[in-house]
Amino acid sequence: MIYFKFNCTVFYWKQLAYKTMKARLLSIAAVILLLGCASLPKYTILNRQHSIYYTREQTSELNKRVCTLIRKSKEWRDFDSIYVYHIAICQLTSQLGGTAKSPSEFIKEDFTDSVFLSMSRLGRMKVKALDQGKTFLSTESIVLKKDKSLGGVGWIQFFTAASSGVKTFLPEDISELVDILDDDDFIGFFQVINLDNKVGNALFAVTRQRNVVVFTYGAGSSTTITKWKLKDFGDKYLGLRLF
Repeated sequence: MIYFKFNCTVFYWKQLAYKTMKARLLSIAAVILLLGCASLPKYTILNRQHSIYYTREQTSELNKRVCTLIRKSKEWRDFDSIYVYHIAICQLTSQLGGTAKSPSEFIKEDFTDSVFLSMSRLGRMKVKALDQGKTFLSTESIVLKKDKSLGGVGWIQFFTAASSGVKTFLPEDISELVDILDDDDFIGFFQVINLDNKVGNALFAVTRQRNVVVFTYGAGSSTTITKWKLKDFGDKYLGLRLF
């Protein structure tokens, strides 16, 4: 009887010690988790963002996604306050929708402001973030550091820091491009993935008057940014004019 009571007492104290240790470990884990969350950087976006290609909610979601991708990168410590410019990615189709045009199917009439702008709005693409299972509008996000130097480029799936040495679609000297992105006359920027890049990389900008302006760079050895009216760009693209 005494032996049985002794075993019960030992069992009780072992259970109590186990529960106490478990509680302490859970408390330690909770503190570590809280400290980890508190130490995560919170990036402040400095520039005013407005685009006809995104709602306010979509812009907010894209900003959160870019910040998440930066946090996951090896270079996350290099960032604090940032500038973020979202470039919509479009695949142009006919005005009635349907299959995308091939690079050789574009015609002169496509390169008028109203038609091209309408096709760009219809041709918005979507992509799913594999780590979240959430769908976003396909976007390339140019990220600048607070000194306006290039920080990197974010896509929905990953972020490429400028310091990584990986080449992006951007010109080597981005100061002129930043001036374009900061121009208040432009209310949206987009790229077209089903245009041949024979005239170089092309960035399309929409003015407040709903005209489309084209900026090209990187054709051949040129790093100079060239500004085009959409009609002139179309003539060049179709080989109708020599420049």
